[in-house]
Amino acid sequence: MDCFFMIRFRMNKIIGVLLILCFYLCTAFSQHHQADAEWIRGIVLSATDKLPLKGATVKNKRNHINTLTDINGKFDIQGKKGDRLEISCIGFHKKEIEIGKTSDVIIYLDEKVEELKEFVVTGNKNINDIDMRKLAGSIVTIDMSKLSVQPEMDLLRLLQGQVPGLMVTTSGELGAKPVIRIRGESSFSTSANEPLYVLDGVVISSEAFLALNPEDFEKIKVLKDAAASALYGIKAANGVIEISSKRGFVGKPYVTFTGRSGVTLKGPRGVQMMDSKEKLELERLIQNESTPGYRYSADYYRKSYADDPRLDDLIANGQLYLDSLRNINTDWFNELIKVNIIQNYSLGIRGGTEKNTYFYSLSYGKQGGRIEGNDIQRFTARMNQDYVLSPRFNVSLNIGGGYSETNTPNGSSYDPATLIYDLNPYEQKNNPQTGEPAVLWSYPNRTFYDLMNEYSRKSNAKRIEFSSVFHWMPVEGLDVSGVVGTDFLLNEKKSIVPPTAYSQKDYKNDAKGELTQDKASELNLTSNFRANYNKRIDEHDITLGMNTDYYYTAHDGIGLHGYGLPSKINTAAGINQGLTDSRRVRTNSRTEKNAQFGFGMAFGYSFRDTYDIYGSYKRDASSLLPSNKRWNTAWSAGAGWRFGNYAFMKTNKVVTDINLRFSYGYTAGMAGIDVAGTVPVFAYQTEVYASGRIFSLKSLYNKDLKPQQIQNTNAGAELTFLNRWNVSADIYKNTTGDAILSMPIPPSNGYDQMYRNIGVLENSGLEIKISGDIVRLNRFTWNTALSLSHNKNKVVKLYGGDKLFSNNDIQLPDMEVGKPVGTIYGLRSLGIHPIDGLPRFLSGEGKEIDYTYYSSLRSNDFVQLGYNTPPYMGFFNSSVTYGALSLSFNFYFSFGGISTYSRRYVRDRDEIQYNAVKGQTSDMWFKPGDENKMYHTPNIPGSAYSILDLPSSETVFKTDFIRLNNVALNYRLPASLLAKTGFVRYMQINVQAQNLWSARKETDKASLINVVQPVIVCGLNVTF
Repeated sequence: MDCFFMIRFRMNKIIGVLLILCFYLCTAFSQHHQADAEWIRGIVLSATDKLPLKGATVKNKRNHINTLTDINGKFDIQGKKGDRLEISCIGFHKKEIEIGKTSDVIIYLDEKVEELKEFVVTGNKNINDIDMRKLAGSIVTIDMSKLSVQPEMDLLRLLQGQVPGLMVTTSGELGAKPVIRIRGESSFSTSANEPLYVLDGVVISSEAFLALNPEDFEKIKVLKDAAASALYGIKAANGVIEISSKRGFVGKPYVTFTGRSGVTLKGPRGVQMMDSKEKLELERLIQNESTPGYRYSADYYRKSYADDPRLDDLIANGQLYLDSLRNINTDWFNELIKVNIIQNYSLGIRGGTEKNTYFYSLSYGKQGGRIEGNDIQRFTARMNQDYVLSPRFNVSLNIGGGYSETNTPNGSSYDPATLIYDLNPYEQKNNPQTGEPAVLWSYPNRTFYDLMNEYSRKSNAKRIEFSSVFHWMPVEGLDVSGVVGTDFLLNEKKSIVPPTAYSQKDYKNDAKGELTQDKASELNLTSNFRANYNKRIDEHDITLGMNTDYYYTAHDGIGLHGYGLPSKINTAAGINQGLTDSRRVRTNSRTEKNAQFGFGMAFGYSFRDTYDIYGSYKRDASSLLPSNKRWNTAWSAGAGWRFGNYAFMKTNKVVTDINLRFSYGYTAGMAGIDVAGTVPVFAYQTEVYASGRIFSLKSLYNKDLKPQQIQNTNAGAELTFLNRWNVSADIYKNTTGDAILSMPIPPSNGYDQMYRNIGVLENSGLEIKISGDIVRLNRFTWNTALSLSHNKNKVVKLYGGDKLFSNNDIQLPDMEVGKPVGTIYGLRSLGIHPIDGLPRFLSGEGKEIDYTYYSSLRSNDFVQLGYNTPPYMGFFNSSVTYGALSLSFNFYFSFGGISTYSRRYVRDRDEIQYNAVKGQTSDMWFKPGDENKMYHTPNIPGSAYSILDLPSSETVFKTDFIRLNNVALNYRLPASLLAKTGFVRYMQINVQAQNLWSARKETDKASLINVVQPVIVCGLNVTF
């Protein structure tokens, strides 16, 4: 109750603040229009790509009033006809304009050509981010200014629906890491497809993103082909995601505060369950005496008390009891799932002088989960310093740190959210007559409170990152640069089953309670030194580059598992170390290290800024491989053709720009492989033989294992129409030879798995994006973007046959030549037989078979039902701006994939004590003659479950969906009001909603883990 009032009090505060802001906005809006004649409005755009520039400074030189442009590049500033405005933006040349007859202006800023002095001020801090890559590579740049304000704590989740060909798969579990794929699955192993993550030139862990503040970053680049990513060598076989943090600028400091607060809503239920009336009827039909629907029914009394003279009274009393249960309809979803609070606050300072620029930030965020005891919070800090030590030499220092903490009551074998589907609607927390905890039918001899606080886990991540970058120009055109940095991540997890938990009741007092504690660290060291020489001779532009790099990764871990916790000491110190046998203390540890050393070169040539040629070559040595296979090659070549400088293009009013590019590349890959799979790694076991501990191989290594060989072909085109519409398209084909997978082996040697090169895998596809301004007026703009991507994945070759099997019982193929990875194979269902209520299937020979045929199943009995990775995905973004008001939204969609119904909540006779999925009563077979039923008989033999667990044509569904990822309403307060404060330069308020709506064919999610919760927040962004 206290929690309820606290949430209600907080919500009242939020509503109160919103009302005050609405009143303030109305006042501001009216005052703004009253002073229209004295105000200048405009938009600042990049002259290169016509995109709006956020954060540009607009200064009226007459009255010395300054303002900043908003995320749509718009501004308003006090002024009148004849005033001169000075507009400046980081990375662009300053511009002055004089206000004429109109007070609405459109201003284009030209990008700076990196001359010597400008270069040292704005030099790129990721030294691999060189202009040569853009000539032929497939690179997509994401502006973080619009994404970072969304109510999302994980930076990677923000990338969903932003880049063609980038798949971001998220779950509803708070704090769970999203799955990232660039252009499909490039390996047979699901753990070997993750891209490389680079922050300001330093390789970072994929586990670090919860400890990063999205508002600290300026842009993200997604490198999708070999021409773009080959500079990173063997580590970049799955693509690269480069992240660039914000930098300072020359000028007076800006202090920016961003605050967001709102609620996380309950979201959809996942599965519709029965009400009390239907559940009691199902229990009567299934006839399990441990359930009240049958135990108190007339059917039961007539069967068990047929000769009892009290039969009529028993039936009447039973009916009264059942009627009382029917009148109870507890909604366990509403009882257990709660609305919770989300809040994020960030403070940043940017500024500097000609010699030193800086960016500092602090942030705090917290989000509550759907279940009590589930939340996540984060603290971050960042300091970026850029020093100009001489006109030819600059140094940057970057330091970032973060702490994130996740609390959850969910364990591998315990999830309180499943109680939503297990507890019956006629059950209650407390007995309404006595007020005492009510004993449950679903969990005999237990109450609701016995089911809670059974498990808790606290996870925290501590992260610190440091890097130093230098740029030196010894002579004009030569840039010698380097980065040295480290990223350290410490993950700690502590899981507790308290001694008071119901699961501990059968143990002795000194053995009750269970604790698991783990610490794991990951250290990434990066050093990269590069020399680039650029020379322009008349119409020829030549760039030569060389580099050498070294990457080192170390994993250390230690853990313990023990029992016997005192009631008030939930730490390792409380473990009873005197316990023996199954409850004795167990410890574990591991240390793994790997390193990569490489050197390479790159070449770029442009003629008349029209014809481009690019090439790169890289040699890498990896400690993951035996010494005779240690060195591998990555290379790429590409060409580009820019039409913008042709005379006919300059006069063309319809097609205003065309760029074509083509690239081909090759690289080796070892993603997802640990060192124990390729070279001998020994470990001590816990067992003791004679007087010594056993020392053995950690796993069976494969000395003949070769790196995956990845060939990449990409062709792309970009067209601009009417200087406002951009159309881009990419066609690609990626082939992975010698693809690696951990394969089953005969267990006679003591091991059951070994890495092997098993075949060839291919991804090919098409990516299209259309973006531009539907309307572009001084006061009103409407821009939109639509993208569609198609990826065709298939197994080209399997060494040793055309199918791969891992199931020793039946010939159910895992992979097949010509089929995609992730293909779901299953049986052809004939439905439920009306005579015996058992499922029937169609064999490969066209015969009807039942569950007794399981051990005789052959590969031709299975057919391809579809594949679990959707081949089509895309997004649709749109933004409408009128004056200071803007509305934007983002849709994300995918289609073409399938999944299998879990049937988890279809209850048979052995599980009927739990609630069941809605409709089971009418869709289940109960007696001979029941036709067209969906569910088999509740009295099915146990041996039939082997075949029922296999996918079939009856149990798959399409996973097509479209989701409203984000919708935002923003209002920028007029500069007329801000000018009166004397210190506020920019202020914007917004209301945002995430995951507010979705449409899908999927109806059975099996659990809430796959249900994404809606989030609604109110935000404030102020610059001083």
